[in-house]
Amino acid sequence: MKTKLLVVALGFILLATTKAQDGTDSWNVGFGFTYPRLMSINPASNSLENNYGGFLSIQRKFSENIGLRLRSNYSNMKSDYRSATGQLQNHNVDLFSINLDLSYHFLPNSFSSPYALIGIGAILFTPENSPKPSYDDTFSSFQLNLGLGAEWVLSKEWELKTEFLYHTPSTNDIDGINDELTDKGLLGGSADTYMGFDVGLKYYFARNEPKPEPPAPVGIIEKEPEIKYVTKEVIVEKPITIIEKEWVLVGVNFDFDKSTIKFESKPILYSAVEFLKEHPNLDVVIEGHTDIRGSDKYNQELSEARAESVKAFLVKQGIDTKRLSTQGYGKSKPITDKNTKEGHYLNRRIVFKLIKK
Repeated sequence: MKTKLLVVALGFILLATTKAQDGTDSWNVGFGFTYPRLMSINPASNSLENNYGGFLSIQRKFSENIGLRLRSNYSNMKSDYRSATGQLQNHNVDLFSINLDLSYHFLPNSFSSPYALIGIGAILFTPENSPKPSYDDTFSSFQLNLGLGAEWVLSKEWELKTEFLYHTPSTNDIDGINDELTDKGLLGGSADTYMGFDVGLKYYFARNEPKPEPPAPVGIIEKEPEIKYVTKEVIVEKPITIIEKEWVLVGVNFDFDKSTIKFESKPILYSAVEFLKEHPNLDVVIEGHTDIRGSDKYNQELSEARAESVKAFLVKQGIDTKRLSTQGYGKSKPITDKNTKEGHYLNRRIVFKLIKK
């Protein structure tokens, strides 16, 4: 049964990573503390609480949703039992593992990103003071991993990770006694099982550059794209014009966690370029705004970077840099509901403030 589950998990990992090759990928390393505990063991033994451990990992995210992680872990777990003379004895096991886990992230573009994972691993464990002294040796085995977790954005490169893992090894010797007749564990069977709760940090050290974009259109744009702006929290659409000397550009989108302008946002900015070329007597303050997800410092820096990115785009299209200035406001000036998906979209915006010379 356990062998079949391990084969199914490995096949699922290979299939999912093959299907995910189309996405933009990134690399990160992780490290932190583990609180492990024996779960399903011999009924004559009791799992104890004074355990400890740690982990190191490296992960490739093939897309915003799917990632494949190589994780090494050390766990020290304890239990107690009654000897043949009735004395209470403490049992200890040192367990090392290396695991390959596939994760699926449900809300990848949010401040808190929950995920689930499945994987396989190889373990090396050494029981001490076992109920059966002959088990005080070093053994190896395989295991199936199931887990749930969440990642919390701290900055562009750093995330806080919390994770719960349930391990089902293909052995029942971890508790220092072989009890093949005892049915136990989440998946049934006689295997000893254990859990781990991780708290740690992840650092993104590599992200793929965006795919090359088609060249910008040249010459006269026969039909100017329309620009969206917000008035009294209602989205309307009409050709570019000055509305109380301020444009709210809804639809100027960026890559997640970056200041890279998405290709589909370019028509709005091309229209702005044409308008500014036709009105050389106007200067522009480019304001960057974000939604509420993330810390104040993080959003302030992101809004400033995105405003600078829009400025760079305008300058590249021929607008004099002396006419342009930038200001980031982070999440401090929402224009609509801060706690809905639609509100996040509207509050994540670029604003042009026009100044007549």
